[in-house]
Amino acid sequence: MVEALLAIQTVIWLMVSLMFLRSPRGSVFHPFAFYLAFHGVVFVLRPIMERTFGFDLVFYSMRYYPTDEDLAQSILVSLIAFLVFTYGCLGIDKTSPHFDRPVTMGFTPSEWRAFKILVILLVPIGIYSAQLNIHEDDITETGNSDIEMARDETTGIATFTNTTGYLVDAEKMLGTIALMFIWGMRFRLISFIPFTMYIAERVYVGWSRWTIIMAFASLALLYLFKTKRRWFPARGILIAIPVLLVFHQLGQDRGYYQATFFGGALPEEDPIEKEKTWIEKQDTPDFANLDFLTYVMNVVPEKSGIYTYFT
Repeated sequence: MVEALLAIQTVIWLMVSLMFLRSPRGSVFHPFAFYLAFHGVVFVLRPIMERTFGFDLVFYSMRYYPTDEDLAQSILVSLIAFLVFTYGCLGIDKTSPHFDRPVTMGFTPSEWRAFKILVILLVPIGIYSAQLNIHEDDITETGNSDIEMARDETTGIATFTNTTGYLVDAEKMLGTIALMFIWGMRFRLISFIPFTMYIAERVYVGWSRWTIIMAFASLALLYLFKTKRRWFPARGILIAIPVLLVFHQLGQDRGYYQATFFGGALPEEDPIEKEKTWIEKQDTPDFANLDFLTYVMNVVPEKSGIYTYFT
C-alpha cells in the first residue's frame, strides 16, 4: 500500500510539474514554484529514499514506530494537501508574469540617500550581532561567554541571560542589505564584496544554515529579474551544487569550516557514523517532514483526545 501511494504521488507530482513548466503562468517568481520544489524533496523524494533504504533515525529519536497504515495515511494526507494547494495557486490565480514593464536598474539619487541612512542605522547593529555569534563560545576573563542561555527546569523553555534574541539574530539583516547594495550597484563585481563577507561569516558560525540558502536564492531571483528570465539557466546548477554541499556539511559538523580554514583540530568522527555509507548518512531530520506529519497525525489525537491539532 505504501509503495503504491508513493508511486501515485510521484506520478501526480511529475504531471503537475510538467503542467506548470508549460503553463504561461510558470515562473520561478510564482510562489507555487517554491512549494513544488519543496514538496518534491520532502514528500516525494525523501519518503522514497526512506522506504528504499530503511531510514528510521527520526522515528527512533521520537520513540514512535508507525505501522504501514499510519504511513499510508500521512502520504495520502500530504497528497491531498498538495492537490488543494495546486488548485489554490493555479486554478484560482490566472495571472502570468510580465517582464515588459520598465524597471530602472540600480538606485536613484534619492534611493541612495535612503540606503545610506539604512546602512548608518542598521549595519553597526548587524556587525555587533555578527561579532556575538562569531565569538559565542569564547570565555571572557569573568568566566562568561558572549551568548549565554538558561533553561527553566519546570517549563523547559530556554532564554537568553546576558543578551536578547533580537541582537543575536540582527546579523541576518546584513544579507538583505548586501543584496540591496548589489542591486544598487547594478551587479558590478565590487558590489559582491559585502555579500561574500556575509556568506563567509554564516559558514564560519555554522548555525542557521537556511540563511545561506535564502541569500543565494534571493540573489538568483534578482539576477533573473534583471535579465527578464522566467527560469534559472542550466548553468545555475554549478552554483547550487556547492551551496547544497556546504549546507549538508554544516549539518554534519557545524565547526568543520572553522577548523579547516582557521586552524584547530577537527572533532573525531563517531565510530558508528564513520562506518556508515553515504546513503546511510542521509538518514537525518533534514527533509523528514513526512515523518513529523505521521507523528503529529497519530500522537496528537491520542494524547489530546481531539482532532483539531491545536487549531
